[in-house]
Amino acid sequence: MPGPTAFPEAEYASPLAKKPHDLRDAAVSLWLNAGVLATQVAEWAGHSVNVLLRVNASCVVGQDEAARRRVDLALSTATGSPAAILR
Repeated sequence: MPGPTAFPEAEYASPLAKKPHDLRDAAVSLWLNAGVLATQVAEWAGHSVNVLLRVNASCVVGQDEAARRRVDLALSTATGSPAAILR
């Protein structure tokens, strides 16, 4: 084994250890797509929100409808009806 590593020898030799950065990116993408706030994901990933969004924003897909429902819910809670704010 070439030098010290954080992985035990069996894990170091596994395909998963070949590109740990890929696993990190996959985790960040999963968290963002699960709806975890960008500020929290950035903290977990160990970098700024600016870097997070610049690098990973394109991985967020299929969030439009859920986001619109959250806005409608927030507006209806605040005003009694989402349509009331639009009139």
